[in-house]
Amino acid sequence: MRPLIAALSVFTIVVCAWLFTMYFVLQHPGYQQGALLVAGLAAIAVATLISALLTHPPMWLRASAAAGAVVLIYVGVTMISANHHAMHFEGYADISGALFVALGASTLVQAAGRLTVRT
Repeated sequence: MRPLIAALSVFTIVVCAWLFTMYFVLQHPGYQQGALLVAGLAAIAVATLISALLTHPPMWLRASAAAGAVVLIYVGVTMISANHHAMHFEGYADISGALFVALGASTLVQAAGRLTVRT
């Protein structure tokens, strides 16, 4: 599961960097808030990547990654839903939203697996 989470984290960081750049290039209304949001999502992905790469990550980092996973899932589902209700369809919004949901869900599965007591 850790290699999957690491790969999804790296891809999420790349997508967030692209979205961040596009917000400033296109400068649509509210672009500053959008750029801030994807910068935060990238920070969550970085924390998740570090947590996945460490053999024994500290509890605060695991908890931060798990809390960030909930945010990723919410933002991903919201992106997909908003895209399907918009005037015109944007394929990148569905792909990005699905990526955020996939990273968030796999991180929560990993976190739940670490909570189980092994005997």
